[in-house]
Amino acid sequence: MKSRIVITILLICIFISVFSSIETKSSNVSVIFTYNTKDDIVLGAAIEMEIEDFKKQFYINLPSSGDYSLLMSTNGKKHFLDNMKSNVKSPFYEEEIVFMGLQRVLHITLYPLRNENGRLYYYDDYVFNIEFENSINKVRASKINSISVNAEYSSPIKIQSNETIPIKKFVKIEIDSTGIYKIDFNDLEHAGMNPLMINPNKLCLF
Repeated sequence: MKSRIVITILLICIFISVFSSIETKSSNVSVIFTYNTKDDIVLGAAIEMEIEDFKKQFYINLPSSGDYSLLMSTNGKKHFLDNMKSNVKSPFYEEEIVFMGLQRVLHITLYPLRNENGRLYYYDDYVFNIEFENSINKVRASKINSISVNAEYSSPIKIQSNETIPIKKFVKIEIDSTGIYKIDFNDLEHAGMNPLMINPNKLCLF
Protein backbone atom coordinates (compact mmCIF):
# COMPACT_ATOMS: atom_id res chain seq x y z
CA MET A 1 0.00 0.00 0.00
CA LYS A 2 2.84 2.38 0.88
CA SER A 3 4.43 1.80 -2.54
CA ARG A 4 1.14 2.51 -4.32
CA ILE A 5 0.70 5.77 -2.43
CA VAL A 6 4.22 6.90 -3.24
CA ILE A 7 3.77 5.93 -6.92
CA THR A 8 0.59 8.01 -7.08
CA ILE A 9 2.34 11.01 -5.53
CA LEU A 10 5.24 10.50 -7.94
CA LEU A 11 2.95 10.61 -10.98
CA ILE A 12 1.07 13.67 -9.71
CA CYS A 13 4.24 15.61 -8.97
CA ILE A 14 6.31 14.66 -12.00
CA PHE A 15 5.00 17.45 -14.25
CA ILE A 16 5.30 20.04 -11.48
CA SER A 17 8.93 19.18 -10.83
CA VAL A 18 10.18 18.84 -14.42
CA PHE A 19 11.93 22.21 -14.36
CA SER A 20 11.90 23.14 -10.67
CA SER A 21 15.23 21.35 -10.24
CA ILE A 22 16.89 22.66 -13.43
CA GLU A 23 18.76 25.90 -14.07
CA THR A 24 19.35 26.62 -17.74
CA LYS A 25 21.42 29.07 -19.77
CA SER A 26 20.73 28.77 -23.50
CA SER A 27 21.94 30.51 -26.65
CA ASN A 28 21.79 29.78 -30.37
CA VAL A 29 25.08 27.82 -30.17
CA SER A 30 25.08 26.20 -26.73
CA VAL A 31 23.10 25.00 -23.73
CA ILE A 32 24.31 24.76 -20.15
CA PHE A 33 21.95 23.33 -17.60
CA THR A 34 22.34 22.24 -13.99
CA TYR A 35 20.24 19.51 -12.41
CA ASN A 36 19.95 20.25 -8.68
CA THR A 37 19.10 17.08 -6.76
CA LYS A 38 17.97 18.73 -3.53
CA ASP A 39 15.11 20.50 -5.37
CA ASP A 40 13.86 17.32 -7.10
CA ILE A 41 10.89 15.85 -5.24
CA VAL A 42 10.72 12.98 -7.74
CA LEU A 43 14.24 11.87 -6.80
CA GLY A 44 13.22 12.12 -3.15
CA ALA A 45 10.25 9.84 -3.82
CA ALA A 46 12.49 7.40 -5.72
CA ILE A 47 14.87 7.23 -2.75
CA GLU A 48 11.90 6.66 -0.44
CA MET A 49 10.82 3.77 -2.67
CA GLU A 50 14.43 2.50 -2.86
CA ILE A 51 14.52 2.67 -6.68
CA GLU A 52 18.24 2.12 -7.18
CA ASP A 53 18.22 2.52 -10.97
CA PHE A 54 16.30 5.82 -10.95
CA LYS A 55 16.59 7.70 -14.27
CA LYS A 56 16.29 11.39 -15.04
CA GLN A 57 15.36 12.39 -18.60
CA PHE A 58 16.39 15.60 -20.35
CA TYR A 59 15.66 16.86 -23.88
CA ILE A 60 17.61 19.51 -25.79
CA ASN A 61 16.52 20.93 -29.15
CA LEU A 62 19.35 20.66 -31.69
CA PRO A 63 20.09 22.58 -34.88
CA SER A 64 18.65 20.97 -38.00
CA SER A 65 22.13 19.79 -39.00
CA GLY A 66 25.65 19.51 -37.66
CA ASP A 67 27.33 17.78 -34.75
CA TYR A 68 27.42 18.67 -31.07
CA SER A 69 29.75 18.16 -28.11
CA LEU A 70 28.64 17.20 -24.61
CA LEU A 71 30.52 17.55 -21.34
CA MET A 72 29.08 16.51 -17.97
CA SER A 73 30.49 17.42 -14.55
CA THR A 74 29.38 17.23 -10.92
CA ASN A 75 29.34 19.85 -8.16
CA GLY A 76 28.94 19.66 -4.41
CA LYS A 77 29.41 16.78 -2.03
CA LYS A 78 28.42 13.14 -2.14
CA HIS A 79 25.28 12.15 -0.23
CA PHE A 80 25.45 8.49 0.76
CA LEU A 81 22.25 6.49 1.29
CA ASP A 82 23.03 4.15 4.16
CA ASN A 83 19.64 2.46 3.89
CA MET A 84 20.18 1.46 0.24
CA LYS A 85 22.68 -1.19 -0.83
CA SER A 86 23.17 -2.14 -4.45
CA ASN A 87 25.36 -4.06 -6.87
CA VAL A 88 23.91 -2.25 -9.87
CA LYS A 89 26.43 -0.24 -11.87
CA SER A 90 24.78 2.06 -14.39
CA PRO A 91 26.54 4.41 -16.80
CA PHE A 92 26.64 8.01 -15.63
CA TYR A 93 24.43 9.00 -18.55
CA GLU A 94 23.30 7.87 -21.99
CA GLU A 95 22.63 10.03 -25.04
CA GLU A 96 20.78 9.60 -28.32
CA ILE A 97 19.32 11.78 -31.06
CA VAL A 98 15.57 11.44 -31.56
CA PHE A 99 12.92 13.40 -33.45
CA MET A 100 9.94 15.29 -32.08
CA GLY A 101 8.10 15.86 -35.31
CA LEU A 102 10.72 17.47 -37.57
CA GLN A 103 12.80 18.77 -34.66
CA ARG A 104 16.10 16.99 -33.89
CA VAL A 105 16.35 16.47 -30.16
CA LEU A 106 19.18 15.27 -27.95
CA HIS A 107 17.75 12.85 -25.38
CA ILE A 108 19.90 12.46 -22.26
CA THR A 109 19.22 9.81 -19.63
CA LEU A 110 21.01 10.53 -16.36
CA TYR A 111 21.49 7.96 -13.59
CA PRO A 112 22.04 10.23 -10.56
CA LEU A 113 22.33 7.41 -8.01
CA ARG A 114 25.89 6.14 -8.13
CA ASN A 115 27.45 3.00 -6.65
CA GLU A 116 30.62 2.97 -4.59
CA ASN A 117 31.49 -0.42 -3.08
CA GLY A 118 27.83 -1.33 -2.79
CA ARG A 119 26.80 2.01 -1.25
CA LEU A 120 24.57 4.34 -3.25
CA TYR A 121 25.18 8.08 -3.31
CA TYR A 122 24.36 11.16 -5.35
CA TYR A 123 25.90 14.59 -5.91
CA ASP A 124 24.36 17.99 -5.22
CA ASP A 125 24.51 19.07 -8.86
CA TYR A 126 24.97 17.52 -12.29
CA VAL A 127 26.04 20.03 -14.94
CA PHE A 128 25.68 19.46 -18.69
CA ASN A 129 27.42 21.67 -21.24
CA ILE A 130 26.32 21.13 -24.85
CA GLU A 131 27.85 23.09 -27.74
CA PHE A 132 26.46 23.05 -31.30
CA GLU A 133 28.49 22.96 -34.50
CA ASN A 134 25.78 25.05 -36.20
CA SER A 135 23.42 27.63 -34.76
CA ILE A 136 19.77 27.13 -33.83
CA ASN A 137 16.95 29.64 -34.28
CA LYS A 138 15.27 31.46 -31.42
CA VAL A 139 11.48 31.18 -31.55
CA ARG A 140 8.44 31.84 -29.43
CA ALA A 141 8.42 29.20 -26.69
CA SER A 142 5.66 26.64 -27.16
CA LYS A 143 4.00 24.49 -24.52
CA ILE A 144 4.28 21.52 -26.87
CA ASN A 145 8.06 21.42 -26.94
CA SER A 146 8.48 22.90 -23.47
CA ILE A 147 9.84 19.56 -22.24
CA SER A 148 13.09 20.62 -23.94
CA VAL A 149 15.34 22.62 -21.62
CA ASN A 150 15.93 25.12 -24.45
CA ALA A 151 12.33 25.26 -25.70
CA GLU A 152 12.79 28.85 -26.88
CA TYR A 153 15.10 27.56 -29.63
CA SER A 154 14.01 25.40 -32.54
CA SER A 155 15.26 24.46 -36.02
CA PRO A 156 12.96 21.93 -37.70
CA ILE A 157 14.65 20.03 -40.51
CA LYS A 158 13.53 20.57 -44.08
CA ILE A 159 12.70 17.54 -46.20
CA GLN A 160 11.92 17.00 -49.86
CA SER A 161 8.53 15.63 -50.89
CA ASN A 162 10.04 12.22 -51.70
CA GLU A 163 12.19 12.03 -48.56
CA THR A 164 11.28 10.21 -45.38
CA ILE A 165 12.69 10.44 -41.86
CA PRO A 166 11.91 8.62 -38.59
CA ILE A 167 9.19 10.94 -37.25
CA LYS A 168 7.35 10.23 -34.01
CA LYS A 169 3.60 9.99 -34.31
CA PHE A 170 2.88 11.72 -31.03
CA VAL A 171 3.68 14.92 -29.15
CA LYS A 172 3.94 15.21 -25.38
CA ILE A 173 2.23 18.33 -24.02
CA GLU A 174 3.10 19.69 -20.59
CA ILE A 175 0.61 21.87 -18.67
CA ASP A 176 1.17 23.67 -15.39
CA SER A 177 -2.46 24.00 -14.28
CA THR A 178 -5.93 22.65 -14.98
CA GLY A 179 -7.82 24.45 -17.73
CA ILE A 180 -8.63 24.67 -21.44
CA TYR A 181 -5.67 25.10 -23.80
CA LYS A 182 -5.60 26.12 -27.45
CA ILE A 183 -2.98 24.56 -29.71
CA ASP A 184 -2.68 26.40 -33.01
CA PHE A 185 -0.76 25.97 -36.26
CA ASN A 186 2.28 27.86 -34.98
CA ASP A 187 2.47 25.78 -31.80
CA LEU A 188 2.65 22.59 -33.84
CA GLU A 189 5.17 24.09 -36.25
CA HIS A 190 7.44 25.29 -33.42
CA ALA A 191 7.28 21.79 -31.92
CA GLY A 192 8.94 20.54 -35.11
CA MET A 193 5.83 19.11 -36.77
CA ASN A 194 4.43 19.86 -40.21
CA PRO A 195 0.76 20.73 -39.55
CA LEU A 196 -0.04 20.35 -43.25
CA MET A 197 0.74 16.62 -42.96
CA ILE A 198 -1.67 16.06 -40.04
CA ASN A 199 -5.01 14.40 -40.70
CA PRO A 200 -7.42 15.99 -38.15
CA ASN A 201 -9.71 12.97 -38.44
CA LYS A 202 -7.02 10.78 -36.91
CA LEU A 203 -6.02 12.98 -33.99
CA CYS A 204 -6.24 11.32 -30.57
CA LEU A 205 -5.71 12.66 -27.05
CA PHE A 206 -4.44 10.37 -24.29
